[in-house]
Amino acid sequence: MNPYAVCFLFPGQGAYLEEVFTVLAARKSEVRSTFQEIDAALQEIAEPPVSPLLFVDKPPRLDHLAGEYPDALQVALYGTAVALHRILRSEDVIPDVLAGHSLGEIAALVAGRAFTVADGAKIVSARSAALRTVAGVGGMLALRGGARRASALVDLLEVEGLTVAVENGPQQTVLSGRTESLHLAEVILRDAGIKSTRLASPYPFHSPVLLTVAEAFHHRMTTALSISRGPLEVPVYSPILGRIYTDDDDLLAALASHLTLPVRFEAALVDLYAHGARVFIESGARSALSGVARTVLPDAAALPTVVRGRPPYDSIQAVIDTVRNQIVPG
Repeated sequence: MNPYAVCFLFPGQGAYLEEVFTVLAARKSEVRSTFQEIDAALQEIAEPPVSPLLFVDKPPRLDHLAGEYPDALQVALYGTAVALHRILRSEDVIPDVLAGHSLGEIAALVAGRAFTVADGAKIVSARSAALRTVAGVGGMLALRGGARRASALVDLLEVEGLTVAVENGPQQTVLSGRTESLHLAEVILRDAGIKSTRLASPYPFHSPVLLTVAEAFHHRMTTALSISRGPLEVPVYSPILGRIYTDDDDLLAALASHLTLPVRFEAALVDLYAHGARVFIESGARSALSGVARTVLPDAAALPTVVRGRPPYDSIQAVIDTVRNQIVPG
């Protein structure tokens, strides 16, 4: 197998499913134990634990969390990604390289051992604390089509503050901006017969709108928290920086800058494939990233681990079988 044959993908916004906290947690202890570590870290910095909200008979749905508990949602996304990484590794599914999408970069760096699970939770919390100052300011809007088309539309719309935030591939690009900008863009696009979908994102991520938030986030991480950084034990690729992190990188500064910089996920997948990645496994809920990988890289194996409507362990077992049989196309 190639040096980077197996790549774990860590998703960001939207990667939440209630089944993780009910069906999967009942079978795999890694789910609860991960969130116990996270809760302890949050309580250490005087933030409320999230387990009482999530580990119940009927966990809240994604839209409810995004609207009523946006901070808890960010922690839930992070914790889900970390727990699934632990489950996969316990089954001897070992990644050669890791890549995170937006918020997922924090989980990827934790999986790569640059940060502990506890410190990762503190970073997520610091990010949310900085973002609270812009609650309700904006959000994100998905368009069908590639980055070139989306950029041309943004230029044509001439809506102030609207920017291309995420380049997911030929079938989806995400715009980010203030609420009024997104609303105006939706109206213009609808009148032009172009479909757009508002995402369950509580903030306008990857937008210059968040410049002051990024500065506050970095300040909080470096002054209010005690975060230790270790050497990476597994390579971590950043779709925002467009390269593998090195041990010389200032990771806290990089994570802060990510709030304002675009995610070029399609380019990241192409680069990873060029360096030998052939199996892409989504270490998170739903199948957004594995779906994009399947579209961008049709010759690669792209596998979700938890999807709605399918028993979680069935999907995980499919991942295990693929890797154990070394089904590496090409």
